[in-house]
Amino acid sequence: KELPNLFKELKEQSVRELISRIVSRAEDMRKEELARALSMLGSIGDRERKVIDDLTHTILKRMLLPIVESLKAAALNGDEQLIEETVKLFGVEGVSLLKWSGANG
Repeated sequence: KELPNLFKELKEQSVRELISRIVSRAEDMRKEELARALSMLGSIGDRERKVIDDLTHTILKRMLLPIVESLKAAALNGDEQLIEETVKLFGVEGVSLLKWSGANG
């Protein structure tokens, strides 16, 4: 019973670096655009700044959630093609990915 759980954990771990890099890049972009927007707005209060920050953070999380879920599912199902295409699509070359060669955990 523990062995299947270990395989599942290892498979999900195989895409953690990829997920982390995608999320990090998206968060960097969010912060850049947030700073730009706040600069354009001029003098607004801390409450308004927090509302805008929370809004952009929520949008980012909602956009990334399906990607993260798909990558975890791809890792569990051994769908290396989807993972490799995601690496290309998001331009995160250099991510070390574990190869499972069809192993059924």
